[in-house]
Amino acid sequence: RPQPQPECPVCHDMKFVIPVTNGVSGRAVPCRCYEKVLAAQREQLLLRNGPHAFAGASCLPPGLRQMTFQTFVSASRNQSVALAHCREFARSPQGWLLLAGKSGSGKTHLAAAVTNARLAQQQPVRFSNTADLLDTIRSTYDNHTYDDTFRAICDAPLLVLEDLGHENRTPWSQEK
Repeated sequence: RPQPQPECPVCHDMKFVIPVTNGVSGRAVPCRCYEKVLAAQREQLLLRNGPHAFAGASCLPPGLRQMTFQTFVSASRNQSVALAHCREFARSPQGWLLLAGKSGSGKTHLAAAVTNARLAQQQPVRFSNTADLLDTIRSTYDNHTYDDTFRAICDAPLLVLEDLGHENRTPWSQEK
């Protein structure tokens, strides 16, 4: 019996494609056909929950919701460069963005600004303090929801982790 033809000639109904640039495979991204489905899901979420539909799912603390690129004050050349990189990343997140610097250098503000920019574009994003995220994951072991919780974290189109490397160094956190 013949196999049914896929509806999408690009991904063959797999929903994701892996772009190749200069012979190097990139990270899997949603196919155009699946982007339409995701856009429809976002639209439905907006219709049900209004303009702040993604804010609850983002886990962005209320105190960080006013931290935007417009409210960030660059006091040095390095901060200006970081601001430009963060703005570009917020427009089209690809791969990783790591902000490193001394306490008070604006890392949290810029991370929150990236999150707020994506929310303003009605794009889902999850923001979490790394220690809190590890606590959340650890707590799911007792109530048998680890798989669902871990999948939700991994499936986030954009995950913003604050204070990565400053969490308590327990044997458990080092293993995970």
